[in-house]
Amino acid sequence: MISLFEYSLQVGGPLKVFVSWSGKKSHAVAEVLHEWLPTVINSVEPWISSEGLRAGLKWNQQLEKELNGTSFGIIVATPRNQHAQWLNFEAGALSKKVGGAESRVAPLLIDFKKATDLVGPLASYQATMPTREGFHDLVASINEALGEDSRSVELLDRGFNVCWPALESKLAEVNDKYEDEADLVALPDPVVPRSPEDMLSEILETIRDMNRSDTRLKNAIDDRRISSISHNVSSAKSRKRGGRLGAVTEALESLGYSTMGAQQLLDGTTVIFLPQKMSDDEEGTVFDFLSNRDLVSGPVRFEYIDPSGPSNQRLRVPTDPTS
Repeated sequence: MISLFEYSLQVGGPLKVFVSWSGKKSHAVAEVLHEWLPTVINSVEPWISSEGLRAGLKWNQQLEKELNGTSFGIIVATPRNQHAQWLNFEAGALSKKVGGAESRVAPLLIDFKKATDLVGPLASYQATMPTREGFHDLVASINEALGEDSRSVELLDRGFNVCWPALESKLAEVNDKYEDEADLVALPDPVVPRSPEDMLSEILETIRDMNRSDTRLKNAIDDRRISSISHNVSSAKSRKRGGRLGAVTEALESLGYSTMGAQQLLDGTTVIFLPQKMSDDEEGTVFDFLSNRDLVSGPVRFEYIDPSGPSNQRLRVPTDPTS
């Protein structure tokens, strides 16, 4: 009788295969692959990410060490773990280590009815169903990763045919042991694949929320700006009453100009607040009118307050009579 060893593929150098898992059943399948793969290709060196290392403080360094030199990765995915952050992280790290070759990162789908049920980041890779044909294709992909040391199709098929019954039996044992995990309804948190319509609806709702937030922010800014302008207008009106400044505003109103108040600055500048802008000639006429009547003795600044837009100002300075 021909032994399994005689049919296992003899290759020139070790091929490191990283096997990623998450959850009890996924771990059990990973252990089966760890034992079985070298019986088909004896130079394969599978490595399983263990729970103990994940809890350690130096896990990142250990992961980096094992990923170095990795030529192929198998992600043992189930409906329950397909969205697990760690599983997707290892898949991304694997993809980078194998040079972005998606054909060398293979999700192995356990308890999926069909390959298209896999969703999320893992769906971007070429998935393998746990059938005889699926495992044959998986072994063929590993063999291809050997490059010059790859075996012929005939030798590969002979080795696989001899080793397949052992794998089939081990997987059946795992299925019997973790039968409850195959039933999505029995899971504490059932994973229901989302339809494209649901995802599109969520995207549209997110965009609407963003637009509503932008509108609320714009309205809040406008309200604050209007409040500030209103405060300036109220302050200007309060300065219209009494004294020389009151005479200034009365003088302008006698000329037909509506004013909102006046203010005397410490440097002697008189600020006159108006709702409508004057022309250059009008400003000059008003300035001369006020100066000739000794209502102003220094520079005059005309400040225009427009509630619908930014305020602006113009400064008029008296001519030195000695010049």
